[in-house]
Amino acid sequence: MKTSTIFRKVFGCMLLIAVLQTGVQSAQASNAWHYFYDEFHVYPSGAGKIYVSDNYAEDEESITGWTTDYETQFCEYGINGHDFYIYTQPADGWIPYGVAIGTRADELSEWSPTTDENGNVVINNQQSPFRYSPTSNIEEQDSMSAVAKAPLFPDGCAYLVFTHVAARVAKGQSSFGKSSASKTVNDIGDDIELTATPADERCHFTYWERKSDGKQFTENPLPVSVTGAEEYYAHFSCDSAVVLKADSEEGSWFVWYDEDTHLLVGSGEGDNNPGNATIYVFTSDSLYIGNDSYLSPYKANVFYPAQPHVAFVTGEVYAVRSPLVNALYSLTNPLAQWSGDNGVAAADFANGMSYYVIDPEDRCFTLHDRTTDIAPKTIYVAVSTELFPNATAAQILYWDNESARATGISQTEILRAQQNGKIYTIGGMRVTSLGRDGIYIIDGKKKVLRKNY
Repeated sequence: MKTSTIFRKVFGCMLLIAVLQTGVQSAQASNAWHYFYDEFHVYPSGAGKIYVSDNYAEDEESITGWTTDYETQFCEYGINGHDFYIYTQPADGWIPYGVAIGTRADELSEWSPTTDENGNVVINNQQSPFRYSPTSNIEEQDSMSAVAKAPLFPDGCAYLVFTHVAARVAKGQSSFGKSSASKTVNDIGDDIELTATPADERCHFTYWERKSDGKQFTENPLPVSVTGAEEYYAHFSCDSAVVLKADSEEGSWFVWYDEDTHLLVGSGEGDNNPGNATIYVFTSDSLYIGNDSYLSPYKANVFYPAQPHVAFVTGEVYAVRSPLVNALYSLTNPLAQWSGDNGVAAADFANGMSYYVIDPEDRCFTLHDRTTDIAPKTIYVAVSTELFPNATAAQILYWDNESARATGISQTEILRAQQNGKIYTIGGMRVTSLGRDGIYIIDGKKKVLRKNY
């Protein structure tokens, strides 16, 4: 029997029925109700407090229910897994290390953290906020039956482990290797070793970085005398990785083409302030032709082999070349094309086709002058002119309607530009007035004009 004081959070199944009844009534019979009963603890006792939530973006400043032990049970429809996010409030001198899964001999035994052959606590993940994902063992077609099968005691347990010196992996590099401490839960006065282990032969340890002062160490394992709370980050290199790093806090656009699949690993588990990338792929079924002609790009989490993409990157991310999985990642209906190292000669343009060149910053494709070549290493699309109303090709193919309006020219800018007489087309031609929809250079800045707002 448990002897600790438990803060209990119980979601009544009748409340769940009320909240979910619309989805439940229309759901397929193959789905079922699942019952969860889990508990959470701080380890070691007294090292801090926790708050458990199913909200990934909890406002920590507004949290009031900090506790050392927590228990939750609820019934959920449709899935047999669930994510909990554990927020931490460490005691002085301690830092949160990660989540360890609890184990016990039988239902009546006390839980304890999973340990390795040396008695060290095994950290399951270091994702921030710390994540624990229990799986339900109870599955029934109706909620009352699931509740009736609820166990008397929790059938799952997680520990939020605190320590003094923690070994972590540098941002974006969790796929390149792992880190560990010879004593996971260490105390002031301990002498420990931190070890960085590359994931495979492509990956190589480079250095440790101490968070408090940025000092770097090339020893591995790294001996450390524990004198207070500190974090060390293992840095790796990877032979098949490409680094995409934004050149500003707002983020940067990248144009991408490669013969092999590249998997993004920039926001992997255990990263410190990871970067992020949104990849856009253009397929034939994303093309909409009409009065408002536009493309609706597909958002991907990999760079497909031999396909042109654009990606908006914040921070720093890694794309790892994975030629062995090329067959798993292929597009059956690509629309965008890559001009290659030599570009596309105007003489090679097909009759009856209109050519558009990508402009990622304005989230659109602009009509290309058929008398000039397409520059090397450029993403472009070719669209049959017959598809457009009256067979008149649009000047711009926006990525979506919102993009067009977000980058449009204000009436004040139009008036000022016409008064100053300084208006240029995207091709650099000086004009004295604004014609049809298109991209113009006004006062040295690129602007998009739409007259049919």
